[in-house]
Amino acid sequence: VQQPAPRPQAQAPVQQAAPGAPAPVGGIRLEEAAAQPRRAKHADAPQPAAHKPRTAAGGNGGSRKPPRDEDDAPRKAKGRKSGKKGSSGKGGNGKKKKKIRWWQILLITLLVIALIFGGAFALIMGAITPAGGNIKLNQLINTPKEFQGKEFNILVTGVDRSSTGDLSAGAANDSNVNDGMTDMILYVHFNNETGEMKMLQIPRDTMVTTDTSVSGNFRINGVAKTQGSDGNNNMAALCELVADQYKLPIDGFITIRLEMLTELVDLFGGVEINVPVDVDYAALGLGDSVIHAGYQTLNGASMEFLLRARKIYPDGDIGRLNMQRQFYAALFRKLKSIGNIWDVAKLTPAVLNYMETNLSASDLISFAISMLKIDSSKIMICQMPVISGPQYNGQSLLYPARQADADLLNQYFRENTGPVDASQLNLCDNVIDLSGYTATDPKIQQMGGLMAEADDAQKNDNLDGSNQVTDIMASESTAESESTDADSTDTESQPAA
Repeated sequence: VQQPAPRPQAQAPVQQAAPGAPAPVGGIRLEEAAAQPRRAKHADAPQPAAHKPRTAAGGNGGSRKPPRDEDDAPRKAKGRKSGKKGSSGKGGNGKKKKKIRWWQILLITLLVIALIFGGAFALIMGAITPAGGNIKLNQLINTPKEFQGKEFNILVTGVDRSSTGDLSAGAANDSNVNDGMTDMILYVHFNNETGEMKMLQIPRDTMVTTDTSVSGNFRINGVAKTQGSDGNNNMAALCELVADQYKLPIDGFITIRLEMLTELVDLFGGVEINVPVDVDYAALGLGDSVIHAGYQTLNGASMEFLLRARKIYPDGDIGRLNMQRQFYAALFRKLKSIGNIWDVAKLTPAVLNYMETNLSASDLISFAISMLKIDSSKIMICQMPVISGPQYNGQSLLYPARQADADLLNQYFRENTGPVDASQLNLCDNVIDLSGYTATDPKIQQMGGLMAEADDAQKNDNLDGSNQVTDIMASESTAESESTDADSTDTESQPAA
């Protein structure tokens, strides 16, 4: 490697320094000065690598002896003295070479990583592109340009592979079975200025249309399947419907199949969770197993059933939403406890096999990093209020609660874009007389509160001796959160630095 500067000039400052004096700059030079005696102790190993650049700098081949002219001979003598004895400031030439070599190694390493990771990431992005090709959302539903640096909004959906299959017969274990219903719909709103993330659960049985060409079952969970073709869901159609009816901006979507959640749980060796109620398979005609209420470790199959079952809850789909948020909290903590890159690598196949997104590489990386770095105290989760009223066309549906929906969205999801009057929401709430019916509670909770509940259950209602999951980022995040809270009075309306 060529050296950038003539050596006599580069050595001048070092020759003037007194023996044993600290280098005139901080950081790397001070550390290198301290490392000189150790290098002298093992001079036989690093010395050849340190001298090769000198012969090249002098314009000679690697095997030739350097010319013994007046300028070069003293330089070589000083280099040998520094390399063998390493006891005085005259070894400054070696220090400079080590500094340059360190930057060269760093640069080469970064380039190699970039090339390898870049190629791998291209494969990853290709694998998670929807089967029908990259779906472009109508830009009219994106976050308005004036707020795009302040917030980021995505729709996360989970596709139920076999809600009608017989679990006991193994139909649900057939990855080719997929009824295409988006039974998990989660609107995620990230505020780049405050570092807060707010998640909104939209009940799968919410009525969104009377037109079966829009949704064959009138529900929001049938829109993507009904609007799709060739067996592929049209996620853009679902995004656009949510944006239109609730007046919410959407920048992209992430769709996962429930197989991914099952596989992730098993890759973790099970996930610790506080089950709120007894789940009896026999009551559903699916076997004689029971998942008892309490804190315990569940495998993938048990967790999947827990997430999908809704007939076990008195309030049906609303009860299932409550169960799902317990799972979100448990999985979120498990993900944040990952300690090294190899653990992340183990999860990659599950993501590639069961996830689709239209987000760009930069948006996807940014969202993932934000998710893992954010403190649990800054994550809020709630449910869209709905009304359980009379049947429509013989079907039990949930109807939008217009005013309650508008109030929730205005309070928590429109800090930048401004409030929207309830009359402007394009909701399907006028086909049934809903007078006298009340809306469900939005059940606003902080992720930190859900984790605290799990910690309490681990200590007081532990069924199988399951451990408490430790968040390796908790101490750092808590300290940062406390520091932010201390200054919140003065900086509440200011953009984050």
